[in-house]
Amino acid sequence: MAYRIISRFYLCPRCLEAAEEPMPCPRCGGQRIQCRPGAADDPCRKPLLSSSGEVRSHAPLWWLQQSAIQLADRQE
Repeated sequence: MAYRIISRFYLCPRCLEAAEEPMPCPRCGGQRIQCRPGAADDPCRKPLLSSSGEVRSHAPLWWLQQSAIQLADRQE
């Protein structure tokens, strides 16, 4: 199976349905948000950690920057 590397995609924040185009989600009608997950070793793919190294959210930082901006800002 061959995998294609995608540098950006569009994700519905309600039901998490992904697409390659920024069209509304056919499942719930929500507007998809643009996501750039970065390369495999990009720090934005890691979860949000506290200063002591505890996981604060299992979501990757790129997702939090799109959907939970205040929480992501605390990390930076």
